[in-house]
Amino acid sequence: MHANPYAAHEAWWTPRFVRRGVIPFRLVVGLTLGVLTLVLPWGYPASRAAPWLSGAAIVYVAGIVAVRFNTGARVMPDGFLALLIALLAGYAWGHWRIGEVLQARLPNCVDAAPRSFELVILDVPQRESGGERRDRGARLAPDVVRFTARVWLSPDPVCPGLDEHRVRLAWYDPPTLLPGQHWRVEGRLRPPWGYRNSAGFDYERWLLGQGLNGTGYVRTGRLESQDDVPTSGHPDLRKQLREAIEARDLAQGPFILALLLGDDSRISARAWQVLRDSGTLHLFVVSGLHVGMIAGLIFQLGRGLTRLCPVLLLQVGSRRMASALAGMGSGAYVWLTGAGVPAMRAWLMSIATLALLSAGRKVSLQRVLMLVLAVVVLADPLLVHQQGFWLSFAAVLALVGYFRPRIPGDPREGFFRWRESLYQLLTAQLVLFFSLSPLLAMDVGGIPLVAPLANAVAVPLMTVVVLPLVLAAGPLLYLWPGGADALLGWADCLLGVLVDGVTLGAGVPGMAMGAVGGWEWLVLAVVVLLLGRAPGLVGGVWLAVLWWAVLIPQGAPPAYGVVRITALDVGQGSAILVETRHHRLLYDTGAIYPSGFDLGEAVVVPSLRRSRMPELDDLVLSHDDVDHTGGAAAVIRLLAPDRIWTSFPITDERWAVGSMRRCRRDVSWTWDAVRFRFLHPPSRWQGPDNDGSCVLLIDAPGGRALIAGDVSAKVERRLIKLPVDLAFAPHHGSATSSSMSFVRGFRPGIVFISTDRRSRYGHPHPEVLARFASARLFITGRDGALQWASDQPSQVGRSRSDSNAYWQGTWSREEISRPSAAGCPAGG
Repeated sequence: MHANPYAAHEAWWTPRFVRRGVIPFRLVVGLTLGVLTLVLPWGYPASRAAPWLSGAAIVYVAGIVAVRFNTGARVMPDGFLALLIALLAGYAWGHWRIGEVLQARLPNCVDAAPRSFELVILDVPQRESGGERRDRGARLAPDVVRFTARVWLSPDPVCPGLDEHRVRLAWYDPPTLLPGQHWRVEGRLRPPWGYRNSAGFDYERWLLGQGLNGTGYVRTGRLESQDDVPTSGHPDLRKQLREAIEARDLAQGPFILALLLGDDSRISARAWQVLRDSGTLHLFVVSGLHVGMIAGLIFQLGRGLTRLCPVLLLQVGSRRMASALAGMGSGAYVWLTGAGVPAMRAWLMSIATLALLSAGRKVSLQRVLMLVLAVVVLADPLLVHQQGFWLSFAAVLALVGYFRPRIPGDPREGFFRWRESLYQLLTAQLVLFFSLSPLLAMDVGGIPLVAPLANAVAVPLMTVVVLPLVLAAGPLLYLWPGGADALLGWADCLLGVLVDGVTLGAGVPGMAMGAVGGWEWLVLAVVVLLLGRAPGLVGGVWLAVLWWAVLIPQGAPPAYGVVRITALDVGQGSAILVETRHHRLLYDTGAIYPSGFDLGEAVVVPSLRRSRMPELDDLVLSHDDVDHTGGAAAVIRLLAPDRIWTSFPITDERWAVGSMRRCRRDVSWTWDAVRFRFLHPPSRWQGPDNDGSCVLLIDAPGGRALIAGDVSAKVERRLIKLPVDLAFAPHHGSATSSSMSFVRGFRPGIVFISTDRRSRYGHPHPEVLARFASARLFITGRDGALQWASDQPSQVGRSRSDSNAYWQGTWSREEISRPSAAGCPAGG
């Protein structure tokens, strides 16, 4: 045998870990971890120290490689070197992809005025019916269609950076909209911007995860042309199936459409709330659970059919044939439902597992999970900013970590086999509940305690009975309409039973749970991964104990005699949390919009629950305007305050909870050495709604604060004047308020203005800004949630600058003094 002439040369230039063959899996792990680091708020190198750390790491690795290749010295273990190189490569790829979206964002100046622009619709528009949405019960809301579009804007010397962007648009009561249409429209565009609070849904992060450069709405438009735009699923087929199901007038038709076509736009806001409160939302929309179940059913069916055909059995083999059928069948379902990200993840995992099964190899679930994770994040690094991505993989990781190490006992028959299956089902639901609840609580501030039981009952019924009936009815709508009617009837009946059950479960009170920090996540992840190696009861007890630690109150409450005030960022409106050592008061609850978006539920409740102390002693509803009391129903339902103070008669039965009282001048009480006193309105007040606002003075030993509602200059002149450290500008900084009498009488050192980043009413008015020239001015819509405490009266916490997350928008301080919307009235 002749020697390889390149062997000696290969020995010095080829790293040892390559020759050993250990590089592939380490590369997969490293590439994946490199991309996942961009989920951290400081992970993008545009922020502070990250560029230096990245550069130092690259130089370090380059030096190690040079030394290793030229001298052969083993500076570090080869496996670790492979992992580090792959990690940096994954980080560089993810950074470049995310940087593309960040650099293409619409500039802040784009929403200074309405604009004309061209757009092409990129996806299937989703219509939200206004039939169930009302603006405080007074009028029906218009239908709104939301869609993703590519827009082209003309260059603007005042606002550079306007060219081509990918945005999410809304169009109220529009004409017929289809993918590929080219429109010339009039509307308004906005940069990526969202509410910035300590808890609640992070809209700016969601926009980045979707690869969107901004948002906006369309007022009017003219259709220019119709182009062919590739969309997921067959538009004509989806349209025909949708029309066929809608024509049958099924009671649970919206859920059937969601399961068959992935179209959840018909599900009402009330139904969404019920599913969230019961922890069963993933069962009624297309999810990875459905895709995996379909792949499993088709696999078993394919094995049975192959065994009936000896030729296929000998030539192909039952597992190969069944794997091919399962992959194609589940892929067809994913395509039909629109190829959403959760469904695609589940399909990729199914394909990887089926490929290993067809090859006759033992399946390592951990390696399959890592392989699919790598494929998904490397294909689209933006997914690290989608909560669904983390939920789906966390669920699979938790189940694999718990069940994989366990060795099944002897097979049982009859009753004992069913009992063991039921035990495993309940155990799986408990593992998912404990593992995913911290992640879910980051957005909603609480977890449904009924979720494990509700899922244990609903999962088998939905996946084994309802979903197969719905899927079988799809093709029968063309082949045998009578058979399709029968199957849809059964599915509709069973779905009705399920909906009634989860509605009942949604009434069970949940548990408040605050945001989870890094160390808590690390402990929970380790416990989930190692739990399967402990005996069942012992492991379960340890998991419950460590999970319970997440419920420990986060952060210390104010000291005795100190008051802490937090102005939440709720846009045009107000929601103000006042805390003493043992008590909490909420002043107003934010707005509810015609679309059904409730700031009380989406922002206020999660922010209050973040401290993991769900008690709310008092709720003050300053006056009956939707931007101040729109979220009251959700706050009262979820937090149940002991006392409710109002300046107006209560007519909404949803507010009939607790002790109802009227705020009247000179009514006062003391909590923990902090005195609360209403300065307005007087008894038997009659006048405009805004002028009847509850004006609250908070007097602590170290500082004084005033919350003035929406009173006008007329009422301001009647108020008792006392110097205050903090004042909330009346009426969001409107020109009709914050008179010189108010400014000179109260002499605030710090002024909070609760309004939008760019208010449609022109708040705060330039004249008001001029009157407060001697005070430090902060605006919730631009600074995010604001926090002040009486023991440090000169300091203000600002959530937008304090969080320093690289995906959040910025607002230059120089722009605060500019009019927000020229020509807009000073009302609101």
